[in-house]
Amino acid sequence: MTNTQIKETKYPYVVRRVVATVYQHLEVVFTTDPTDPPPRKAIHILMDQPAYDEKGNLVEKARTALLDVLKEVTRTSGFRMCAVFGEQDTTYVEPDGQVNQSQEAPSGGISL
Repeated sequence: MTNTQIKETKYPYVVRRVVATVYQHLEVVFTTDPTDPPPRKAIHILMDQPAYDEKGNLVEKARTALLDVLKEVTRTSGFRMCAVFGEQDTTYVEPDGQVNQSQEAPSGGISL
């Protein structure tokens, strides 16, 4: 049995800006089992508690964990990233450490 939580929704997901107008969409997978293998092309986050509440909403601790991972990845990779939590709920994370809330996810361009 796996402790990976896969939510039947398109949120959250991550968009990585490779170069201007070229983006990569990444699934976000939360798990409480450290032996679960990370899926390809996904952000894999180990949690000590479920990422979703009983109503299916992402808990604040999971949201914070995702943003912490993105801060480290953007710092080390130099790629701008965006966590998309909902239609009008996005957070851009910059390589210099800036975090900016927005109501618009990246759009247009070429998707890898």
